This record gives sequence, C-alpha cells and structure tokens, in this order.
Amino acid sequence: MDSLIQYNNAVNAIKTAILQGQYEAAKGVNRIQLALYFAIGKYLSQHTRKGVWGEGALASISEQLRKELPGLRGFSETQMKDMRRFYEAWNMLDSNSAVATAELCFENSAVATAELQNSENQIDIFHTLSISNIPDFPVEDFLKVPFTHHSAIISVEQFPDLLFFNRELNAMVCIELKLGEFKTSYLGQLFGYLQILDDKVRKPHENPSIGIILCQSANYSYAEYAVRDYSKPMGVATYKTLDDMPERLRKALPDMKKMMDLLKNKEE
Repeated sequence: MDSLIQYNNAVNAIKTAILQGQYEAAKGVNRIQLALYFAIGKYLSQHTRKGVWGEGALASISEQLRKELPGLRGFSETQMKDMRRFYEAWNMLDSNSAVATAELCFENSAVATAELQNSENQIDIFHTLSISNIPDFPVEDFLKVPFTHHSAIISVEQFPDLLFFNRELNAMVCIELKLGEFKTSYLGQLFGYLQILDDKVRKPHENPSIGIILCQSANYSYAEYAVRDYSKPMGVATYKTLDDMPERLRKALPDMKKMMDLLKNKEE
C-alpha cells in the first residue's frame, strides 16, 4: 500500500514537471510565431493596401506556398489576412530599426538585417516586432497570448461568458466557462478580455478587473504555475455538474423544463 502511494506521488510529480516543461517550450515557440506573423503581416499590408498587388493576390500566394512547401499549414488566404490584421492592429510595435529587441533575443541570427530592410522582397522576422520602448506595455503577457486568440480579439467582437461587479472588491469579475479539463490557452483568452475591460470599461476609481476560468477539471499544480506567469489577477476553479451534486442540492434547483418554458414565454 505504501509503495502504491509513493508511486502515485511520483507519477504526479513527474507529470507536473512534464506539463511545466511543455508550457515553457510552448511559450518560446509562441514568441517566435508572433514575430513571424507580425513581420509577414507587415509585408502583406505594405503590398496589398497600397495597390502594389492586384485582387486575388493572397489566394494565389497561398496556393503557390502549398505547392512549394507540401504539408504547410496556417497560410491559407484567410489566415494571411489575419496576419495582416494582426500587424495593422499593433503597428505601433513596428521597430523600423535594425536593433533586435531584448524580449525576442535573436542575436545569433545569421540574417543581415540592414540588407533585409533595404529589400522590398525580404521579410525580417527577427527585428520587426519591437516592444521594449513602449512604457508600461505588458511585454511578457502579450507574447504569451496565442496568435489564434490575438486574431479572435482583433477580428470579431468577443464577449465573456459572465461579467459581474463585486462591490466589496470594487472590481469587475470576468468568468469564462469551459467544458472539460483546464488548458493554458484559456488564460490567453481571459487575459485579452481583462485588457479590454481595464482599458475601455473600468472607471478610474475601480480596481483592476479579475478573471476566473471555470472548468470541469484541472491539474491545480500546473494551473497555479501557469497563472503565476501573468500580470493580471486570474484564477482557475472547477465546477460540478448536476449529476455530481448531492440529492438535496439537486432538489433545491429549479426544474430545467420549467425554466426553458418560462424563458420561451418571456421571448414571445
């Protein structure tokens, strides 16, 4: 019995270490991907918005890329438009210089930056994105948000699942409801909501908005590690479904069919 407990503890410890390692690796990949998409977005913006290329250029380029790089994903016409929108939404981060930023750390690149910036047919993915000179900009948080969430925030009007105001905390509380197990990508989405709430909705006398991910299950050691990496106040919690509740609590809840009928009658 003692051996079984020890083995279970070992499994949990190793699993948490693996998940933490995967998370750190994913962060590094995400930083490079954002730099790549930002630089490509700039290139596409400069050539499509100024009439350099004709109509249907992105579709043709996407098709040619797939022919020359078999198995390539993420560069459809729609996805390249997302890259262009990403650059245009954050073009204040365009460095316009040959200096590599400390955040992206590409000093070992063999790319000749000056040569790239003097060429209209080259893309410098290493030095285009610069966020070191903007005061109070949440650099690390920005670089942790996956590109898919950047695209969702930029291209579509997004709404959190639940939004409350806590009078005791004097702060808005944003809650995201998720099915299944906790994923670190949920934090990127929630971070985007909190940024918008704090920048566009929060009053000067209010405290920073608080975010909560509510999911069905979570590895709390891993979740705590991931949440600590963000500057915004965020947390992860789990919920129980109706089937998991004690009988006395189930009976206290209103009948679902009656609730649906009530909502239907109200709409009519």
